[in-house]
Amino acid sequence: MGRHVGGRHVGGRHVGVAPVPLSFASSRVRFVMARNLSRRYNDAMATNDPESPSSRQAADAPYCPAPAAPGDPGLDPENLWVFGYGSLMWRPGFAFVETQPARLDGFNRDMCLLSIHYRGTHDAPGLVCGLMAGGACDGRAYRIAAVNADSALAYLDARELITDIYLPRHLPIRLASGRDVIARVYVADTAHGQFVGGWSDGKKVAHIVQGRGTEGRCLEYLRNLVQHLDELGITDARMSALLRAALRAESAG
Repeated sequence: MGRHVGGRHVGGRHVGVAPVPLSFASSRVRFVMARNLSRRYNDAMATNDPESPSSRQAADAPYCPAPAAPGDPGLDPENLWVFGYGSLMWRPGFAFVETQPARLDGFNRDMCLLSIHYRGTHDAPGLVCGLMAGGACDGRAYRIAAVNADSALAYLDARELITDIYLPRHLPIRLASGRDVIARVYVADTAHGQFVGGWSDGKKVAHIVQGRGTEGRCLEYLRNLVQHLDELGITDARMSALLRAALRAESAG
């Protein structure tokens, strides 16, 4: 009998979404569970070997993913895709068996979320990317082996939901090969207090320059983002313009 995770039965297992969103308390409990499970996954991430013993051991531990929006389709654990549009493009942090460029319609990328952990602090927050409604976003898609589905989702939830500024969604993306698949995507929570999509570019630039957190400077995050977009052949005038303005502000001291 398939394990119940909420959603629908796929390939003998039951995966997908829960009918109600997480409360703050339950999301923090889920974060701790995800963090503990993802620590068991470190060896698999280091080798990027989906069939390694450490991968199989991590996958044995059950994990209930943070739910996507009501009405989103379920995920197929035998064909699990994740869409990255920010640091996941150059630092995915999980084992995968396939990657290719992909496009998500209906959302656009922006530096719209205050970072008080990875790229800033409470006293001097930085900014990180989020997806806001409208337009389209080109990024990178990763396919994860079934043996690693649970542990990869645990790692991603622990990484992306650390301060609950993102909402998991299961959305259709188009791969560079022309195929359409459903992928797990973390979009900006526009109702969260750290959402600043309406800020002026000048205010965003000031926070990009000042931000420094556990993963380094916000400015380096944006520089890496633009560099990897260029390497993928993706034109993102918005991100390039913010980077140029931030570098000018940095030089001006």
